Amino acid sequence: MGMLGALGGFFLPPLFAYAQAWTGLPQMTFFVLFLLTAISFLWMHLTVLQLLQQEAKHLRNDFELKEDRPC
Repeated sequence: MGMLGALGGFFLPPLFAYAQAWTGLPQMTFFVLFLLTAISFLWMHLTVLQLLQQEAKHLRNDFELKEDRPC
């Protein structure tokens, strides 16, 4: 965890500065954070779907309980 925090502290501030210098908008910091969050969410979603299809083939198309099944 310490290495990931160090990488975030090393790469994010210059990335924020480049984004602000490129656009001239100080709000670009929040856009960069939003973009990183959206990419992380999409990556995690695709990874979970891939694992579901590989490891739990019987649950491939069964994301929610059906009405006729007891809980």
